[in-house]
Amino acid sequence: MKYAHYDGAGWIFEQVDGDNDTGYWSSITLDSAWTPHFVYTIGGASDDLRHAHHNGVSWIIETIDNEATVWCSSAIDSNDVVHVSYFNFRGSEDLKYAENGSGSWQSSYIDSPGRIGECSSIALDSNDLPHISYLDNTNKDLKYAMYNGSVWYVEIVDSTDDVGDRTSIAIDSNDHSHISYYDITNANLKYAVWSGTSWNIEVVDSIGDVGFHSSIALDSSDQPQISYYDKTNGDLKYAWRD
Repeated sequence: MKYAHYDGAGWIFEQVDGDNDTGYWSSITLDSAWTPHFVYTIGGASDDLRHAHHNGVSWIIETIDNEATVWCSSAIDSNDVVHVSYFNFRGSEDLKYAENGSGSWQSSYIDSPGRIGECSSIALDSNDLPHISYLDNTNKDLKYAMYNGSVWYVEIVDSTDDVGDRTSIAIDSNDHSHISYYDITNANLKYAVWSGTSWNIEVVDSIGDVGFHSSIALDSSDQPQISYYDKTNGDLKYAWRD
């Protein structure tokens, strides 16, 4: 597992975790002191989920979950608590969530049964509460989970054809969720936004096989910006709402 950062003059590279075959599905966040936090998995037989951060002297590495894990996503809140969504793929094949607010990692199952929780993406609202988009691979639906401080709420966002692959989520200034994702059946890039009362869904790009590996961010006006892969032409594409 390696880390690269730009110091104003050039790129600096360093090793974070020296274990063999590690660093898959890496996700980076920065805390209030601009210290990087990494969440990632190791390869081989274990596929443990790990967290690494720098204490000013050395890299501190800890295991979040020793169940086999892929598709992890992380976010850090205003108290520097790290929140992680991930998929347990060799056990129950469910969506899981972990956080270290108590000083140690606590994990829980969010949605089951079936093969559910792949391609998850996590974001935090203004109250530091987690929102997660993910694929229900059993039913081929885009699903969404949010925590209100007491319980998790889970719902289907889009169930038209086979949808919900490679999701990405962002939260706007009104704490409304925006999700970009891949329509598997039609090979399109799709977008869903919560209006406050319902999900509004639209096709963003349908020219060729597009929308794989999307990543969404919002500008200062809460308008979506999406990067994604055009498989037909082998290109990186960018879409934004004006």
